[in-house]
Amino acid sequence: MKKITYRVEIYLKSPLIISSGETNSIIRSMIIGIDGKPIIPATTLKGIVRSNYVYLHHCQHKIFNCNCEACMLFGSQNNRSSLVFFEDLKPSKEYYFSIRTQTAIDRFRRAIRLNSLFSHKTVENTTFCGKINLYLPSDLEKQNVKEKFEQAVKFIEMIGGSKSRGLGHVEVFIEEVEGR
Repeated sequence: MKKITYRVEIYLKSPLIISSGETNSIIRSMIIGIDGKPIIPATTLKGIVRSNYVYLHHCQHKIFNCNCEACMLFGSQNNRSSLVFFEDLKPSKEYYFSIRTQTAIDRFRRAIRLNSLFSHKTVENTTFCGKINLYLPSDLEKQNVKEKFEQAVKFIEMIGGSKSRGLGHVEVFIEEVEGR
């Protein structure tokens, strides 16, 4: 089995919110790591990459007992272990928080929904960095899975919530690192 380590950098082109689901009265806040800094959780990144992989490479994914390439790589419900391990992405440089206050729209009436004022605490102006480890058995190596995986990571254009409101636009760079 071959181990490949990647360094991933995600540059924010617009403010980002990955909400923890917790609210402080009316403010939805960004997920914060143990060190108090914002993070892009590994599970969020893995879900996006898996979805991109299935979409780009037309995997014939089934709900149960699936042996498609994506399930072999990312794991499945049949107790198949993942061959890809993501770490939480952390800001590599200075970052800024901002508060965006908005109202919800009642789509039926096409008007502001009553009592719907809320705020997002977003992070801006930074680059998130982290590593991904990919373990490739020889049978998957022959199927160009490495190149397909890299393509799925590069295909990420948006992350997080409120994408329809202009948040979460990103640019992704991935490079293979050896022994670093």
